[in-house]
Amino acid sequence: MLGLVSLVSVFAGIIQAVPAPQATTSIPVFDPVHTICLTPVFTGTPPTIEAITPGTTVTGLLLADGKPELHAAMNMQPYPIPGDGAVILNKSGLGSRLVFENGTIGAYEGHCTPHYLNIGSSAYSYKPLTWSGDQNVDIWDADFKKLEVAKASMASSTFLAYKTISKSAATEGRIALYLQTGSEVPRTSLCAETQLKISRNTLVEVGTTS
Repeated sequence: MLGLVSLVSVFAGIIQAVPAPQATTSIPVFDPVHTICLTPVFTGTPPTIEAITPGTTVTGLLLADGKPELHAAMNMQPYPIPGDGAVILNKSGLGSRLVFENGTIGAYEGHCTPHYLNIGSSAYSYKPLTWSGDQNVDIWDADFKKLEVAKASMASSTFLAYKTISKSAATEGRIALYLQTGSEVPRTSLCAETQLKISRNTLVEVGTTS
């Protein structure tokens, strides 16, 4: 009997020695350094960037990110993976709050930090655009209720939109967007030049969530 009591005491000691479980915090799967961010919560309608030149095939379409299918395929929340964001026009737009700091155009789309609209280089007059986590400053003159204008040596408020021809079902027929700094166009008849205007901002911050 004494042996049984001693054995029970040993097991009780082991049980008591096990530390209590710690409270856990959900960590976003898209966060590479396990940093939790507080995401502002807004009411109102997200601003848009709209193709406004009358009489074109893209009039009324909205600036958007062309890679949402990547995030869906990877079961990820949206996150600005550098270099993955094609710039397109569609009917839905970004659905995001926008920021225009230090000559940039940034869109959050649920991210902890914005991804930015950047201008690439090309031998042609039409320059590629990408959404990226890289913040290249002082390249845009942009704000709410204004035309979107590229600054410096590529100063232009004209953009070239054209319907892509691709072997990929995900990208076939989507409308890619470039900055136009001259008169050259791709070898396709499905092109349109347009200006882009940023709408007014009606979003109001009402709190935060993690």
